[in-house]
Amino acid sequence: MIWRRAKKALTADEERQYQRHRIRLLNRHWVHLTPSLMRCLEANASRLARHPELLTREWGLNMRGKRAAKAAHAAVREKGRTPGDKGRAAIARNREQRRQQRDYEAFMQVLSQADPKKQNKMILQRKQAEEQARVERLAQEWQAKLKRLNAPRNPARDYVTTVDSGQEI
Repeated sequence: MIWRRAKKALTADEERQYQRHRIRLLNRHWVHLTPSLMRCLEANASRLARHPELLTREWGLNMRGKRAAKAAHAAVREKGRTPGDKGRAAIARNREQRRQQRDYEAFMQVLSQADPKKQNKMILQRKQAEEQARVERLAQEWQAKLKRLNAPRNPARDYVTTVDSGQEI
């Protein structure tokens, strides 16, 4: 036996709303009413009476947005990617650019206060440090690409047969 939790009695206003929704739903589905469908419609009417916010435009738009996001994420996962990766990568790039801008502004502040004889040397050191950082970043990116290329593939997604021989590859 399936156990159900006890529901609180409806208030007078909720009872009026329940009757209104019940009549509306029964009239909508009168052509194919069965006892089980009637129970479902009455449960729906009870829920709408207890939660009137379900009928608002905002709630519907919120649910529509969630469904659209679910479909979009499913499409991204089918391609073998993770939802949000591009956004997180863009955020990381923006943070890196802002950090570089702050570093550059701090460097220019120090440079403006430095002795004119030391300025050329400071600029040269900064360029060398930037070049070394760029080389290290490129090396990390290439290592990440190689790791992705050498990662084990999903056999369910990569199952392909050739037209010529009919053998699995």
